[in-house]
Amino acid sequence: MLPVTILSVTGVIIATSDTVPQVLLARRGRQTRSYPGMWEFAPAGGLGEPQSPTFGIEGVLPTLAAELNEEVGIADPLCDQQTIGLVVDPHARSVDIVIRAEVANGLPSLRTDGAHAWECIDARWVPIQEFEQETAQFDGGVIEPTLAIARHLGWHR
Repeated sequence: MLPVTILSVTGVIIATSDTVPQVLLARRGRQTRSYPGMWEFAPAGGLGEPQSPTFGIEGVLPTLAAELNEEVGIADPLCDQQTIGLVVDPHARSVDIVIRAEVANGLPSLRTDGAHAWECIDARWVPIQEFEQETAQFDGGVIEPTLAIARHLGWHR
């Protein structure tokens, strides 16, 4: 029997503080289906049924924005959205559309105590130039799909 594969979106969310670009990472809750307690690019979430017969970035962005608000409390508008690829993750049984986007209003504070606190237990901004050094010290480790995306972007060896 073949497993069901979920179509999802993963955000590589960038914000700038004092001219230093930073990327958002979040720690998955202990009750999540895959990778409990590990760190990943955030937000991430499954996509619903497409609302039209054609499916493009316009169909993905509302889910990305909703997940960003649910997981870390950011409701700021996103700009400069760009699809950077697909990640096939056999462990999570998902194919993720990876979207890079920037927060329009600087470096927002993060909240992980909302209704989705079981899904995301911690979050932080990491300077892109220090991505490899910072994430090497994360308790719980970083999921392989996030490391693959970071390697693709030149942030990790």
